[in-house]
Amino acid sequence: MRTWSDAVRRGLVLGAVLGFASVAHAHQAGFHKRLTITASKYEIEALVVMDMDAGERALLLRSAADVDHDGRLDDAEAAALKDRLVRMATRALELSLGGAPLPNTVVGSKLSLREDFRAADGGLSVAVHVRIRHPLEVVEGMSLGVKDTAPDFSAIHVEVFQSAEPSEPASSVEVKSGAKHLVRLGRLLPVVR
Repeated sequence: MRTWSDAVRRGLVLGAVLGFASVAHAHQAGFHKRLTITASKYEIEALVVMDMDAGERALLLRSAADVDHDGRLDDAEAAALKDRLVRMATRALELSLGGAPLPNTVVGSKLSLREDFRAADGGLSVAVHVRIRHPLEVVEGMSLGVKDTAPDFSAIHVEVFQSAEPSEPASSVEVKSGAKHLVRLGRLLPVVR
């Protein structure tokens, strides 16, 4: 049986593949946001990955974090930047189960400055692990609602996995920013840790 670490690994691999693919093909510069969600019988876990291309937006965020104006982001400044990016990545995320909203709990995050610690226009990436424990058992046929907005209102790639079929996504779509995507859930298993 796959565990959450498998789902996180799958999401990080997806993020790397999509990140490299986006560099290889022409695309609109800005934010690129992806959600990888795994639903199980008593909880939902999500990996939110937000990449920001090099450019003016990255320069503004990095410069704002450089509070001592030395042109480099030290550990404390990078931590403050990470906190800001985590808020940006999760602020508009709304998950619901059977129409009832679920509270998001951030359980971990990681920032990549892409080996560039300058307060310059280099790109950024943040990965955020969100866990939602729900009090009632999820039954087959319930719907999982996913709604999110990227900071630049670009489309968001959403993949939803179910614990009973962990290798194939139940849904893999590009969702317009601010639009709600519903996934009908099948048989779910409890998470094994």
